[in-house]
Amino acid sequence: MDNIYWDIVKSVADESAIDEYKALKMWTKIVGKRVANVTTPIKIISGKMIVKVKNSVWRNELVMLKEEIIRKYENKLGNKIIKDIKFV
Repeated sequence: MDNIYWDIVKSVADESAIDEYKALKMWTKIVGKRVANVTTPIKIISGKMIVKVKNSVWRNELVMLKEEIIRKYENKLGNKIIKDIKFV
């Protein structure tokens, strides 16, 4: 994003909204391309990320990896933006 536009966004959005935006944008970096190809992060509500998953097999696999994904977010963002993930 161009710096001038980013400055405008930061001036009108609160810090948590910016962190949530960053979290959604970094999904592929967090989970890798293989998982990103079968998932779509939809939104974050009160620390819970909603992620659409291609099928139930992947959903079950990701439920087991949920804590690891949350830890990766903590390491990247340095805070607790993502407290939970719901795979739908």
